[in-house]
Amino acid sequence: MHDEKIWGLDISNDKYLLTGGGDSSLKLWQDNTLQEEQKQKEDQLQKIMDEQKLSGLIRQEDYVNAALMAFRLNKLRDFYLVIQKIITNAH
Repeated sequence: MHDEKIWGLDISNDKYLLTGGGDSSLKLWQDNTLQEEQKQKEDQLQKIMDEQKLSGLIRQEDYVNAALMAFRLNKLRDFYLVIQKIITNAH
């Protein structure tokens, strides 16, 4: 980032951007849009897979691993329900 206004701009082969600022510096920027979009898609897919795994653990009555997975996924409702199952089965 520049500390002052940007006074010059050049786009090179749709992949790089060169800027010159009032802070007497040149900055070379790279377009990471495709990589960021791919990472978001991968993260969404991983979340779906994790949620399916959590459902499977609950169906299999593997409550300890389900509680750990629910906590990691920040699924507090599922975590609470699984903890209730663990307590119920302990009695």
